Amino acid sequence: MAWFTKLGGTTRSIELAAFPGSGRGVRATRPLTRGTVVAEIPMDIVVTLSTVAFDPSLRDLGPLILTPKMAAQLGHTDVDPNAHQQLARPKTDAFSVWVAMQRKRGKDSPGEPWVGLFPTDDAIGDPLAWPPHAQAWLQASPLRKKLEHKNEMLAETVTVLRRELGAQWLNYTLDDHRWGFTNVQRRNYMVQYKDAAMGWTDLLCLPPLADL
Repeated sequence: MAWFTKLGGTTRSIELAAFPGSGRGVRATRPLTRGTVVAEIPMDIVVTLSTVAFDPSLRDLGPLILTPKMAAQLGHTDVDPNAHQQLARPKTDAFSVWVAMQRKRGKDSPGEPWVGLFPTDDAIGDPLAWPPHAQAWLQASPLRKKLEHKNEMLAETVTVLRRELGAQWLNYTLDDHRWGFTNVQRRNYMVQYKDAAMGWTDLLCLPPLADL
């Protein structure tokens, strides 16, 4: 976990391990008593909406993912108050795009050592990631209709990104966004965070290591 400690995180009595049938995770290296602190994650390496909005490579994404209130909190003064209404799930889409783009950037991404641990498309196991012929096996199951609806929403997000953000997003595909979305759904946390300006608030985030 050198990538984690290099970023300022600390761990005690845990290690990364591969678990058959469920991928990579964290396991204890000795018996632990209840309440033992096994890791400390600095807030500046936790991925939040602010991380996404201020990522230089995703700067143009800001107007689409920020509501007027969020824009004001993050210091964006040039956000169209109606732009975010084009996306059905601005926050979830923002995290999904960020995760997917880290994978596409590969070793050029500062998040690559962590995102590189995420399962590949065929190892996720989520029905949403099944190819169309596999989803067809569900026949008339209500789950099939839900999957089709989710895929339609994800496809609409990709269409909006391409339309609003220009040619540089033409290589961002539905497969990219679906992979990001399925990983974010499994890895996001809602935590209580004390902000200097707003006091205690709920914070949707992706905390490295805690998600493994």
